[in-house]
Amino acid sequence: MAAPKGHPKYIKRVDEKQLAKLAGAHLTTKEISAILDISVSALEKSPYKEIISVERGLTKQRLKQKALQRALIDSSDVMLKFCLKNYCGMTDNDIIPIDGNGEDSNVGYTIKIVRPQAFKSKAEIAAEQEDDNNKE
Repeated sequence: MAAPKGHPKYIKRVDEKQLAKLAGAHLTTKEISAILDISVSALEKSPYKEIISVERGLTKQRLKQKALQRALIDSSDVMLKFCLKNYCGMTDNDIIPIDGNGEDSNVGYTIKIVRPQAFKSKAEIAAEQEDDNNKE
């Protein structure tokens, strides 16, 4: 029997702790719906939508904290490079065009920024050393 007009449709109740655990593991909404035997559209409505959003956000926060820990405390050069690129907006593009006033521009001159050895791969360091040897 259909729900009376003007009344919300019946939404199957799910175990919110299990939903939070699955969302925290970053399963897709489709995967969660299959495990919990509930429609995707029901999961995309309140209160389930909020639970999924919060748990996924917490997982992202924990991952960022772990990445920063590995970069700063464990002294992982790879993670440091990853964090600088993803959280600080740094790129591998070493050439920055600027005009005479220090503003970004397509005209003017360029400044080549030399990255410290810690941010270079072993292949980049070896190639630079080879170039230096060939110049002599």
